[in-house]
Amino acid sequence: MTNTIILIIGIIFFAFMTLYNLKIAIKEKKDYVPAIVGFLFTLMVVLFFFEQIFYGLMCVAIIATISTIYLLKLLWKYLKDRNKNN
Repeated sequence: MTNTIILIIGIIFFAFMTLYNLKIAIKEKKDYVPAIVGFLFTLMVVLFFFEQIFYGLMCVAIIATISTIYLLKLLWKYLKDRNKNN
């Protein structure tokens, strides 16, 4: 019972954060990556809720890959801007 409540709260939280990030991305015309990652987190928790552990772990691997690529992109942009100023 407790696990079910925790998973439902996780689904609601990640779904809310996905919608919020999507709203910000549309309004400010920014990257959709945070909304996509939020959707994948929501999907992961839903899969765990329905006891599809393998597919949930695949979502974790996809999230890790997307997050790493996005972080490297931001780091590259920061270093490029920093070298331009010097």
